[in-house]
Amino acid sequence: MDESYLKKLIKKLRTEFEARTSENLTSYADPNFVVWLQNNNAIERPKEYVSVERQKFSKALMESYLTSINQISSLLDETDTDRTFTKEEVLDIVNKAFSIAKTEGETAIKKL
Repeated sequence: MDESYLKKLIKKLRTEFEARTSENLTSYADPNFVVWLQNNNAIERPKEYVSVERQKFSKALMESYLTSINQISSLLDETDTDRTFTKEEVLDIVNKAFSIAKTEGETAIKKL
């Protein structure tokens, strides 16, 4: 899509939102705008669109990463303290931590 066309489309969406809701749009991340866009999208209706407050989203992400760090820390505490790890084992531990964080984060966000 042409950049100038996108700019016109965004401007049109903003104007339409402000006209229909009598609200000033100060951020495209505004939950009211997201909900309005979801309900008024004449082009394509997405299958699943979630509007989550930034603070709740950030908290859910942080909690999921803390959970993963705690779980990995517990696993490492069970190993011999003098043990050294290969590069591949470290990468595997990091991968496992991100996998735990992803699962925990998805679960927490679905509960919001």
